[in-house]
Amino acid sequence: MSNDDFNKIVAPIMKRFIEKIDSPHTWFPLGLCVLCVMFFMVTQYSYYAVMSIVFMSISFLAEWLKDFKNSRAPVAKPNVVDDNYIGKLYRYMIATHNKSVQMRKEGKIRASLALTDKYLKMAELSAKEYTDNSEFSFNMGNALRDYYKLLEGVIPEEYRQRYIECAHEHYWNSLLTDYEYVSSSNSLHKKGTETLEELAEKHEAIATTLFMIGEVGVSAEHHARAAELFKEAGKDNVHATIEADCARGVAEGKASMNNINM
Repeated sequence: MSNDDFNKIVAPIMKRFIEKIDSPHTWFPLGLCVLCVMFFMVTQYSYYAVMSIVFMSISFLAEWLKDFKNSRAPVAKPNVVDDNYIGKLYRYMIATHNKSVQMRKEGKIRASLALTDKYLKMAELSAKEYTDNSEFSFNMGNALRDYYKLLEGVIPEEYRQRYIECAHEHYWNSLLTDYEYVSSSNSLHKKGTETLEELAEKHEAIATTLFMIGEVGVSAEHHARAAELFKEAGKDNVHATIEADCARGVAEGKASMNNINM
């Protein structure tokens, strides 16, 4: 086996399974593996070939154990029936996100993405299981929408898309807790627990996530509703009116999404 053959066969395998050699449990057996490969190339003794495979397997196992440890959430996952569920949920998500950022800074991308996935799964689960707390849902929507913006170009786009879709679900939960369904008129009516301005802010938040997802037509409707509520509340929100006009323009093909920043 020539050096070129070694580079073509072994190097891609090592890059696939060993992300960053920063542990003696990985680099020591890997170094022995390389030595065995070199001895095999010189002597052609099959013993060295077998030993190189053994040492490489030990390196892979050490790397897998390191990934498993790095990918674990730093605190226990909360259950919706737990006392102080919201507090435990916040602690879990903040700690998991912070560890994901730290892993990314250290170049441990696999572990970072695994932690990001855990964070998103918990956010998605809470959107389904915990729907009756308007403030919690709105705050979660804000956090997820902010991460969506901050992580542009940092993580794969499929992960980023989950952030904005989950933010939209939480915003919906927040809005629906402030309305009640009236079957006689097949419509939603305000319960009276929120001010008009707060309802306008929620419609505006939903409109923004819809716009980011690509549902521009529905986004324009919510922007328009937000502008109406601000006006009813005596808050002539020029920004909301401009956003409604912009979203309507995109929906009608008169403007480009690339030129609008929500």
